[in-house]
Parts: sequence; structure tokens; C-alpha cells
Amino acid sequence: MKKVLVSTILLFLLAVTTPAKRIINGVEMLIELEELVEPDTTAVLVIDMQNEKCSTEGGCCRTDRSIPADPDRHSVRPEYMKQVKNTEKFLAAARKAGVLISYAEHIHANRYDTPLATGPDLWVHRNSRWVPRTSEGTWEAQTIRELAPQPGDLVVHKINGNGFHGTGLGELYKERGIKSILLTGTVTRDSVFRTANGAMTRGYYPVFVRDCVDHQDEKFLKWASGPFPMYSSDEIIDIWEKLEDQPVE
Repeated sequence: MKKVLVSTILLFLLAVTTPAKRIINGVEMLIELEELVEPDTTAVLVIDMQNEKCSTEGGCCRTDRSIPADPDRHSVRPEYMKQVKNTEKFLAAARKAGVLISYAEHIHANRYDTPLATGPDLWVHRNSRWVPRTSEGTWEAQTIRELAPQPGDLVVHKINGNGFHGTGLGELYKERGIKSILLTGTVTRDSVFRTANGAMTRGYYPVFVRDCVDHQDEKFLKWASGPFPMYSSDEIIDIWEKLEDQPVE
């Protein structure tokens, strides 16, 4: 009788502590944060954190663009400092946890300075006095040194907001068994959002890392928390650190 009682209690505890699988329309999905950031099936994606946009020497910041940029004078633009510090910490934690790190860098022209963008891509800039135009291989096109890629990281060049369009990024993730993509970068309401849609349509879970994307449009971020999972970097790092503390069987 005691054995039956103990077995019943153990089964009950197992049922309580094991999260139930969530199935909608016959499709099983990941819903728990622990599932969405599992190191073996997760990638971090850094989007458009390039010198042209995020450096004081980039074209988006220099008042006199007739003078070439001076990389030695680089510093992070004030409006990006907090985000960059958060992302630095987040990338370090991801590398320590063994998470794949990847980058999507936006270029507007190839090495021969041939334009790559289409008219529809540039339509939003129709009334702008100045439009960024980064060429492949230039300092402006590189990710800022604070977040620069390291050996073994994935780097793709995109020609519009969507990091998956024409870059092969989806196939590269598939080869590595990736399921979730932790999104960081700028511009949130354009490139990050369009990349999130690109990820979703290819069967990946796009997750916004709330304090590692820019907050230029708070209303948009509030809306985006509906269709997309959104967590702070500390919440995710806490999960990874707990996994590190678990004893090896």
C-alpha cells in the first residue's frame, strides 16, 4: 500500500513540475522561455548595428558628410549607448552558454558601388534630405567594434530590412538545427520587425530582446509584444546561468 502511495505522489509531482505541451490545430509549439532560449537550438541575431548608424563618425551623425569618416574618432552615439552596453553583456553571456551568434549587416551598394536597393525599398525616404548609402567592404558597413563579430560567428549582408531576404540565413540556421532567434539591433520598427516576420514565415520563433533593440517607437514595441515573444536580456541570461549550474549527469 505504501509503495502504491509513494508511486502516486511521485507521478503527481512529475505532472506538476513537467510543463504540458501546448498544441494548437494539431501543431506543437514552444511557449516556455526555457524552450525558446535553449542554447543548442537558439541563435542571437545582431541587426544593423553598423558604424554608419551607430557611430559618431557614421553618416547618420556627422554634420559635414563631405569630410570622410575617421574611424579612430569613433564612439557610440549617445542614444545607442545603453542599448550597446546591454547587447555587449548579452553577447558575452550567449557565447559563454554556447549560443550561435549571427549578424545581418545592411548594405546599399556592392563593392563596385552599384546600387542594390529597389525603388519600393527606398520609398520611405522619398522626402528625406539625406539617405544612408553604405557600400560593401567599407568601414561604415561594418558592425561597430563594441559588438564586432568573432571567429565562428555568422555574418550575412542584406539589401533591405529583412535579414532573411536573399541572404541564405534561413538555410544556415536550418543546417545548425536552430529553432529560436533572439533579435537585437536597430531599427526596431523596420529592420528588426521585418526580420522577425522573415523568421516566422520560415518556421523560426523570433524573440525580441527588449533592452537590446532601440526604443525609438515605444508604441510599436508595445504592439509587437502581442505577435512576438519579448523578454529582457536579464531574463534570458538568468535561464542560461541556471543551465550552467545544473550538475552534469
